[in-house]
Amino acid sequence: ERHQAWKEYYFTFLEPFDFGELQTQKIGLEKIRNQADNTRNTRRTLLNQMSKIDHRVEKMMSGELCANKNTPRRCRTCHLSSRECDGLCWGFWKQTNPLTSNYKDFSTRPLERIPIKIGDNVRPGADWNELRFGKKTLFIIGIVIDIKSWTSGGEPNDCVVVSWNEVGMNKTEEKKRNDSFKNKIYRWGTIDKSGIRRYDLQV
Repeated sequence: ERHQAWKEYYFTFLEPFDFGELQTQKIGLEKIRNQADNTRNTRRTLLNQMSKIDHRVEKMMSGELCANKNTPRRCRTCHLSSRECDGLCWGFWKQTNPLTSNYKDFSTRPLERIPIKIGDNVRPGADWNELRFGKKTLFIIGIVIDIKSWTSGGEPNDCVVVSWNEVGMNKTEEKKRNDSFKNKIYRWGTIDKSGIRRYDLQV
């Protein structure tokens, strides 16, 4: 019964909802949060979602954002669209092997991967996902400290480990950027489900 109530009001992605729908979600979440049998963690989770709704509404009222009913469905784990994620992204974003299972759907192989080496400087690139990694503006410049394979059985050396430089970052920005973003792994020419190479970074 509780999960059914959450299903009506709790949504990971808010892009498709208009102002009225968001307000309805918040009212429903407030009612659920005020129930006596909720744990502290449950109340905190609901409060965080209500804050997320408030932030979205504020952006909509200022004209910065608007509802988009045609926004593509996204994976709740990796936040990529269904075109990019094959649904097997649990753990270390485990995916099917594109070299053995996906090329039957494409007439040509992907372009060769752009060369990169340890010591190269990088910054957020075209496929950077701000929901996953954080705002681009918080990542000034990074240095590649290792090159790895994104998935077992996939292409070798299609992801990089980056250490980020905090030079030029003010104290507020530094506080916003979670320490877990340090030395994180990023895609470098990793082939997605559609056969396209994805680059979270650029040199």
